[in-house]
Amino acid sequence: MSNHRIPGAHRIHPICSIQFFVRTHAWFAAAAFFAVLLSSGSALAQDSPRAQLFAGYSFLSFNSQPFGFADRTSLNGFTIAPSFNLTHEFGITAQLSGQYGSQLSVRNATVGPQVIFTRGNMLFFGHLLIGKGRTFVKVGNGAGDSARALELGGGIDLGLSTHFSVRAVQADFVHNSFFNGSQSSFRISTGLVYHLGGIKKGRRPSLTD
Repeated sequence: MSNHRIPGAHRIHPICSIQFFVRTHAWFAAAAFFAVLLSSGSALAQDSPRAQLFAGYSFLSFNSQPFGFADRTSLNGFTIAPSFNLTHEFGITAQLSGQYGSQLSVRNATVGPQVIFTRGNMLFFGHLLIGKGRTFVKVGNGAGDSARALELGGGIDLGLSTHFSVRAVQADFVHNSFFNGSQSSFRISTGLVYHLGGIKKGRRPSLTD
């Protein structure tokens, strides 16, 4: 469905300020974040959580022009992400997200590796996830499709207590291939994280901590 418009798709006026920022600054922000992430790694010495569960709000700037829309579409929804860390710096995470609007919806379920670093009450993380996405365009007769999904992103958690932290920001580049096309989007999430267990730096991997 690349270069094919959904029949009956309406022209949507851009939400200029936020969409212009997302389009022009997404890659710069991602590069800056990972530069800080890597430069911080050598000085980190705090325990990492054994398991994490994140749940919160997310905003998706979705590339809907291939569907026949005049501009990108702003969608609101949720992101849920359970994680299990194998070592102080490495783990596995799964991510389920759903964002919805009046004319289309997008859902993604992905899984993959994550790297984590801690400093004081801050936890920095990055991940590369693959899986499957689902969209439904609610114009004309309606049309839906499922296709592969790829998510590259990371974020910062700020500790509140032994078991809870707030996810100050999580930013993800999201790529889908709906209707045999290509959609590159940007998602921002925030919410609460629950922690369970801990892993000391330099400790050998164990599943029994």
